[in-house]
Amino acid sequence: MKLPKKVKIGYHDYEIIKWSSKEVELSDTWGQCDKNEKKIYICTEANPRIVADIFIHECFHALWEYFNMEEEESEEKVVSLLSSGLIDIFVSNPQTLKFIADKCGPKNES
Repeated sequence: MKLPKKVKIGYHDYEIIKWSSKEVELSDTWGQCDKNEKKIYICTEANPRIVADIFIHECFHALWEYFNMEEEESEEKVVSLLSSGLIDIFVSNPQTLKFIADKCGPKNES
């Protein structure tokens, strides 16, 4: 599956922008969430599971902003733990991702 062009976080649409390994070198990170411009940058030149982890990680940064989490909390630590944990659940239990997608799809909207 290709990287989506956008992701909806709360009522915001974040544009997803593919980074090259050169941009990773310049930024010293595999992904970045620009909360002001509503853009998520992701390097896709890695193992697909790592790319998925980066994607979820950056989405969690957007959620942090959306839910107005306190700056004093260790955002990077919490986001890293949650993204890696969620990917681990999906890798260990692939049926859970399908279950969630099935349960959250358009046919289940109220």
